Order: sequence, then C-alpha cells, then structure tokens
Amino acid sequence: MMLIGLFCVLYFFIVAVNTGLKSKFPVFWLITGTMIIVSEPTGILLNEMQLPGMLRDGIRLILFLVLLCFLMAEMLILSAMCKKYDKIPDVIIVLGAQLNKNGPGKTLKSRLDLANDVARLNPESILVVSGGMGENEPMTEAEGMRAYLAAKGIAQDRIVIEKCSRDTYENLMFSKQILSDYGYRVEMLQIGILTTNFHIFRALRLAKKAGYGSCIPMPAKCTKVLLPNYLVREGFALIKDLLSGRL
Repeated sequence: MMLIGLFCVLYFFIVAVNTGLKSKFPVFWLITGTMIIVSEPTGILLNEMQLPGMLRDGIRLILFLVLLCFLMAEMLILSAMCKKYDKIPDVIIVLGAQLNKNGPGKTLKSRLDLANDVARLNPESILVVSGGMGENEPMTEAEGMRAYLAAKGIAQDRIVIEKCSRDTYENLMFSKQILSDYGYRVEMLQIGILTTNFHIFRALRLAKKAGYGSCIPMPAKCTKVLLPNYLVREGFALIKDLLSGRL
C-alpha cells in the first residue's frame, strides 16, 4: 500500500509538470497518495476501530460496490477509445479543452491537429468548434480553436464557433442549436464528434441524449503519460452524468 501511495504522489508531480495545475483534478493523486501513506490499509483500520461486525461488513460492501461501479465505468470508456471512422462527414463538432495564454494545451492541440487533418480530407466539411471561457483562459476555447485552425490554413468560413458552453453536454446542445440555425437537422445527419479518445464514450452518449442522429466518433490521441489521469477523471465524470440523468 505504501508503494501505491508513493506512486500516486509521484504521479501528481508528473501530471503537474506536463499540464500545470490549471485543472484541479490532478490534486486527486496528491490527496489519495497522502491518505494511503499516512493510513493503514482499510481492513486493519476497520478492525482497530472495533466496529460491530455487521457495520464493518457493511462498510466493506459499500466500498466494494463503489469500486465495482468505477471499474465498470472505466471498462465502458476503454471500450470506445479505439473506435475508428471510415469517412469524413460534412459536419464535424470539435469539443473544447484547456486553452493556455500561449495557445491550446496538449489535449486541445491533439484534437485540433486531427480536425485540421480531417478537414483537408473533405474540403466541403464544416467544423463547429465548441467551448466557452474557463478559469485562467485568455479567451473562449472556441475563439482560440478557430485562430489555431485558421493559422493552419483552414478557411474561416468553414469554421463555426460555439463559445457559450461550459461542459460536454452544453457543447453538444449549443452546437445543435447553432447547426439548426444554419438549417441543419442534426437528427437526420451523420455528424462527426471529434474529441480525445478517453472522452469518446461519454461524448457519444451525451450526443444521443441531446437528440443527435447517427454520430461518427473521431478520437484524437492522448499523451500516454497523462492517460491514467484522464481515465480516472473521465470515470468520475461518467458516473456524475449517469447520476444526474444526463445519460
């Protein structure tokens, strides 16, 4: 257990070096690691507390069920990570991520580089870049995304911005409204959902909930060293959306 705790603390610093601490989630690794290091294994703690047998067993059952739910969520996420697209649709929604003062963060850059590639494969395609302005961001993610793609040579009249959303569900809902304003019926079209691979499962489920028809998953690669961090964060996000009724 001590080694697991030390690994969690070390991984916190690895994530911090690679992404900075603009996202609050990496602190999860520091807190978890610290708690493991300063505590004894759960079973020993429960025995030392001299709790009644039924209460102790109940706590263990709850912990087991929580862990089981989390592992099931991770399996769903992993099952969608390797989905591949075999054609480039006419409409592609590019979901936003962290935007830094000097440009897109690593996750967002990966999405935009893929968007740039697929846009060149289908010159008729329209890109909807979606994302509002979060904490410590110099402008809305959508505006930063359009600037990045324009600098890559993508014509600005092919880029539609959605700059009010704060999360994935709003990305898709607001983008749907903008597309409707342009005369598109999203429930009747195949629309590409371009996001990072760990995010594909939840994005597709949210798109279905938002009333989209057939969606084509377009997964961008994630930096390998950061993948465990994003998988855990995405697991919590998936469970949160399930409990809130969004999925």
